[in-house]
Amino acid sequence: MFLDKVPEVVATLYGVWMAGGVAVPVNETLRLRQVVHVAGHSRSRLLVTAPALLRRLGGDATGRPPEQLGGARVVEVADLPDEPAPQPSGVVRPDGESPAALLYTSGSTGRPKGIVVSHDNLLAGARIVAGYLGIGPDDRILSVLPFSFDYGLNQLLVAVERRATLVLQRSHLPADVCRTLADQAVTVVAGVPPLWIQLLGRGSPFPRERFPALRVLTNSGGALPVDVVRAYRRLVPQARLFLMYGLTEAFRSTYLPPEEVDRRPTSIGRAIPECEVLVLGDDGRRCGPGRWGSSCTGARPSPWATGTTPRPPRRCSGPTPPIPAAGSSTRAISSAPTTRGSSTSWGGATSSSRPPGTG
Repeated sequence: MFLDKVPEVVATLYGVWMAGGVAVPVNETLRLRQVVHVAGHSRSRLLVTAPALLRRLGGDATGRPPEQLGGARVVEVADLPDEPAPQPSGVVRPDGESPAALLYTSGSTGRPKGIVVSHDNLLAGARIVAGYLGIGPDDRILSVLPFSFDYGLNQLLVAVERRATLVLQRSHLPADVCRTLADQAVTVVAGVPPLWIQLLGRGSPFPRERFPALRVLTNSGGALPVDVVRAYRRLVPQARLFLMYGLTEAFRSTYLPPEEVDRRPTSIGRAIPECEVLVLGDDGRRCGPGRWGSSCTGARPSPWATGTTPRPPRRCSGPTPPIPAAGSSTRAISSAPTTRGSSTSWGGATSSSRPPGTG
């Protein structure tokens, strides 16, 4: 699925699932070689796209759009029939452990890498996030992040799970985003640090305008600088700000409740519901307060590891305690960033590299 943020991409996504297939959302900003890599690496049979995106990639010497990319047959979304297709006979509904989507990294540091996510993963993610954010049917969620990003896809599924309204936003320009916030009475915005910083930048109308409908702001994909956190707390004091952390393309692990943001803005917070997060040292043992280690997440809906063939995720080196909320089939995975243990129930600071001289 190589499409802009348009309603057709949502219809295509659910059409793939209803047909028993695996969806591979492709970031519309990727270049030709990256799109070819994703299509080939995922072993996709079809690539649903639009003429404008094909032109952006570039055609052959004759200027004609390609008929295949990475071994996948190119299908223009405008050529798909408008009427519903007949329900195929003999199709077995996939079980929860079956792959539902392949989500690829941005490729900013090399070739995009794929994460296989099951139907249970997606359902658990929607249920968990909708629960702790308190999303309801009256909410209007701004969808500015790509569906190829687990954070952006989760917004769509949360909206469907709670029957909320999803407002598709194609432009990332501050003026356009602010216009949509006001015109559509948006209540929930999920963003990443570059977006939040951009909305505070010179020329952005956000600091000058008022958005009384906003009630929830969420950040993931990187730590939000403390000065940015304080700026949003000052500009939209009625909005509850959730700071969240997780694994690359594989859902969140922790969140800091809004009530704690002013007091501990650098904390990674606590584990999301149905999960448990530990800080483990190099010996696999649990770290004490103030000591640095690798964060380890244990949960039943853990995503699979990278690759086109599903295989169990890499386990933590040390033992993981049972998680009553997750059931007996607990899985655990460790992340690369290091985290400092805390003497309270709140996680300490997180860092991509352990400070020198610390243990």
